[in-house]
Amino acid sequence: MSPNPILRVLSSIRTAGVQGLLLGGQACILYGAAEFSRDLDLLILLSSDNLARFQSLLSDLEAHVVAVPPFSADYLERGHFVHFRCARPDVAGVRLDVATRLRGVAGFDELWERRETFELPDLGPVDVLALGDLVTSKKTQRDKDWVMLRRLLEVDYFRYRASPPA
Repeated sequence: MSPNPILRVLSSIRTAGVQGLLLGGQACILYGAAEFSRDLDLLILLSSDNLARFQSLLSDLEAHVVAVPPFSADYLERGHFVHFRCARPDVAGVRLDVATRLRGVAGFDELWERRETFELPDLGPVDVLALGDLVTSKKTQRDKDWVMLRRLLEVDYFRYRASPPA
């Protein structure tokens, strides 16, 4: 297994069977818009079964809430992110930020249909927010997000400049 703690957390998410989409800085990295990011942002399906699998994942990662709000479906339904810090020795210190809905983008089911899947060596498939949805989710009031938007647009332009899609 990879010495990279982010990849280890991703592997644990797959093993737990949590249905989720990677977003944020780690998704930007996969799209080729390199960014240094020490956390992992995840959009998960809000269902009792998926929340139970996620709770099992938290136990496996020895993760605990590090900020408000507490981990509760009530807060997730309202669009809040819940922030965790992992304590399991091989992933100690990794922050995991989780939400079930994002402002300004479609609901989870529609985002799941549009997702991109990246095949990572030694890990396998990782489901990621589609590029257009990632760009929309990055349209915030944080200056660092606008820099990342520029990088994502440049990557997309150079990827498709020879034959742009409709």
